[in-house]
Amino acid sequence: MSASKAVAYVLSLASSLVVDVLPSGDTDSSVFTSEIAGVNSSSKVRLESIPPGGDFLRPLKVLKDPQALLTSFTISSLNAVTLSRLLITLPSFKNTPVTVHIALSSEEILSHALILRSSVPYFLVSGTAQQAHDHAIVASKLALAKKQVVVHAFSDKNGPEDVESSSDG
Repeated sequence: MSASKAVAYVLSLASSLVVDVLPSGDTDSSVFTSEIAGVNSSSKVRLESIPPGGDFLRPLKVLKDPQALLTSFTISSLNAVTLSRLLITLPSFKNTPVTVHIALSSEEILSHALILRSSVPYFLVSGTAQQAHDHAIVASKLALAKKQVVVHAFSDKNGPEDVESSSDG
């Protein structure tokens, strides 16, 4: 199981709303879209996609009580526009349980994700699919318990690694 599939699985069980930030270009899906939609049939998570330069706050405006529910953002392509939008938007999530999961395609992009480190109280980095799965669970529980933003950056290199998932999410 790939790291993005493992993270999508956890998010589909733990989140009330998943906001999928689409990669730049003419695309209407990301590496997370099909994974979350596949698990979504058995869960009650709402999936919403927005373009990289879109309003990250728009999906939260329809929630009745965003402070009580976990909202997760998935980013499969961290470009300058998305990074800028995150830096502008993250302070708006004060006292709101939010996780931001960033799939890194190479180690070069980790340096871009680390720019967010000073903007959030919690920042997790995963190197394997198993770590990505486990850190997605930790991020979800931490965001809900502390009512804070948790950023989780993980390597999305495909490997033969098996991921053990727990059903007590």
